[in-house]
Amino acid sequence: TRHRVTSFTLAGATMHDPPVTVSDASAGQFASRSLAGNIGLRVISRYRVTFDFQRQTVTFVPGPHVDAPFAVDRTGISLNQTGASGFTVLSTVRGGPAGVAGVKPGDTIVELAGHGIARERLGLDDVREYIDGTRPFTMVIRAADGARRTVTIRPRDLLPRSR
Repeated sequence: TRHRVTSFTLAGATMHDPPVTVSDASAGQFASRSLAGNIGLRVISRYRVTFDFQRQTVTFVPGPHVDAPFAVDRTGISLNQTGASGFTVLSTVRGGPAGVAGVKPGDTIVELAGHGIARERLGLDDVREYIDGTRPFTMVIRAADGARRTVTIRPRDLLPRSR
């Protein structure tokens, strides 16, 4: 389950309202009582990380944007890209903007906001501004049966800020 926490401090730098994932797994590595959590790429990418294998230490040095606000998914869609033809929908958040618009796991996004994925050779980083953004946009979807449809996504906060 995704949440925001009030703040998180690592190596003397405090980040505010970072998104976190809390596992509700009852089996496997993330169900372990000895595992406190997973820092995640959104946090770790804000540091220069050095692994000293000889001394068996890890050093975190805050980067210049360690305290920048965190961008978060506002559409409720998880995507993968395995080729140039489009983005595969892995999952949608129940009740989230993508799910409400009718986007389903297994669909392929072939156009986003008027930009052809294959034609313009777009990658996942190219669509982040839409996924994390606030403005409505359209997507052309190719369903598993080959049918194409256009949907409108109306982004909104899915992770309320901590109080």
